[in-house]
Amino acid sequence: MRMNKVILQSIFVIILFFIKPVCLLHAQTVDEYYENLIKEEDFKKSADEKVKSGQYKNAHKDYEKAIEINPSDVNAYIGRGNARYKLENYRAATRDYEKALRLKPDDVNALMARGAARYQLGFYPAAKHDFSQVIEHNPEMAEAYVMRGHTCCFLNDYQSAEKDYTKAIELKPGQAKVYFNRAKARLKLGDKAGAVADYRQAAALGLKIAQDWLSKNGY
Repeated sequence: MRMNKVILQSIFVIILFFIKPVCLLHAQTVDEYYENLIKEEDFKKSADEKVKSGQYKNAHKDYEKAIEINPSDVNAYIGRGNARYKLENYRAATRDYEKALRLKPDDVNALMARGAARYQLGFYPAAKHDFSQVIEHNPEMAEAYVMRGHTCCFLNDYQSAEKDYTKAIELKPGQAKVYFNRAKARLKLGDKAGAVADYRQAAALGLKIAQDWLSKNGY
């Protein structure tokens, strides 16, 4: 009986010997994790503020630091992509949005942003596909209809463009530029009366180029 007790005590000492360092290591890892998490959030917050003030190059650097800390941060890739987009580096921006989408395939912000970058690059069918995916996930996003409408115009699909602009106006009335763009689509479709009505609405909302068009064309 005494022998069994001695053996049990020995086993307990051995267990403590091995478990204690593991626990300390685990505690250290947790501390490092939270420290890095705070740093990552600080870099992203700093980057967001720099984007707002137009410091896109500096924002880009902060997003990169956040990504170094956490290569799985979807928002950091989107943020860096947005900074690159503002710097008109649309190809690099597209790559960042694609990295974000590999991590989160249904992220509406990444889809919308990639669509915008593809649009700027002239990849209109791909851009249209992105905007359509956004609409599938969020049918109430007026901006997605507007951008898909623009894309359809470049694809000479004015009928689809007119429908998208109309939907955008239904969702978010009072957008002078959307009326203006729908007017141009309607002109392409031969609907001059509808186009004039849209130009008038855009002018009433304060869009000078719409008023200029009306004056130039005798309205």
